[in-house]
Amino acid sequence: MAKKKKQPQIVDPQEIQIILGKLMNKAQGINLKLGGDKVRCSILDELDEGLILRMDAEVREKYSLQPRMPIAMSFYYEGKEYFSGSKVLGYGKYEGKEALRLAYPEAFTVNDDFGLTQLHLSPRLPVIFTSTLNQLCDGQIVNIGVNGIDLRNCNPEPTRELLALNRDTNIGFEISPELRIHCPGNILYIQSVGEELVGIEFVGLDKNTTKQLADWITDESLKRRNQDLHFLRERRNRKDQPKPNSGGGDDSEEQGDGQPRLRLEDDYRNTVFSDGDAYILILSRDKDLIGRMGKSLKRKYGVLISKGRFSNVQKIIEFYQPVLILLDAQLGSLSGFDVCNTMHSHLEERQAVVMMGGGEERVQTRARAIEAGALDYMVNDPFRPLSFFKSVEEFVALATGQP
Repeated sequence: MAKKKKQPQIVDPQEIQIILGKLMNKAQGINLKLGGDKVRCSILDELDEGLILRMDAEVREKYSLQPRMPIAMSFYYEGKEYFSGSKVLGYGKYEGKEALRLAYPEAFTVNDDFGLTQLHLSPRLPVIFTSTLNQLCDGQIVNIGVNGIDLRNCNPEPTRELLALNRDTNIGFEISPELRIHCPGNILYIQSVGEELVGIEFVGLDKNTTKQLADWITDESLKRRNQDLHFLRERRNRKDQPKPNSGGGDDSEEQGDGQPRLRLEDDYRNTVFSDGDAYILILSRDKDLIGRMGKSLKRKYGVLISKGRFSNVQKIIEFYQPVLILLDAQLGSLSGFDVCNTMHSHLEERQAVVMMGGGEERVQTRARAIEAGALDYMVNDPFRPLSFFKSVEEFVALATGQP
């Protein structure tokens, strides 16, 4: 069995910027340890000299936060828990919101005792595993390495009823037609931070398959690194540009100060239905439905709206980075399924999309939506505000990896 190792650290400033930038774009909060409590805060901005977190004055006063006070933080990112230390630099208002300014973290420690995996998978790979009773079960591979995988249980039974520490299991999955893995495994850990993941060490994987897997991981890691560097460059470029105002659908080419604004064709005049820390994008041509959904969502989220033309959707995603997209199956002359498939095929980063529509032939429609690249299909006719908001909360948690 693999031995525990010293937990890895991330000290590369560029890598730290990439991680914080992605957390900010996905509206994944950071947990601050305050007085024995975990207080979740969203990231408003990350600057060279500090990190700006959303925090109400009442919360700050409750924990008596003062400049130069040391503070511990943690967050869940790509299947792992991260820790860091910082200190309070100041507080006040940032872009109209109550905020706390922290010193920029110099390093992150990853909660990874065994160093089992090297690469986070998105989308996740399906995997079959055997339970302690030798029953076949379904799962998803979240992280992978030459020595093993992090597996998410996709069965209704609780993970700890199916698997146990230091017990054997058999796993099988296919990376490509040329690279299939079937081998015994040993369960090293079952973690519950962020989402419940099972760490399984490969046992007896032959040398040829191990080499093929190592080569594939190296190639995918290089691709990921190039994507991350592109993300960082694009993000820096966007930060150098003025943030678009809520008149994103206006036909004019300039704002009042002469700066360029987001320009859309044949769309709603105002892209922003309501402002917020994290945005949900509604793609629909049903104004009544948009109004009801927007009213339900705006108590917690910023709401963006569009008629669904792909060129417009692409611009909105680039500017606002919504955490979830709600896509109407019927967009007038456009098919929501075609729009979903186009986003899945042509956008650099995979978007969290939930398609929505009537309940007729729901099973077939859901299968078609998932095939087009959606997370799921949601029935919105009849529209029930409470169940709709609860479903959206669950989809946001799934998309962002929040517990």
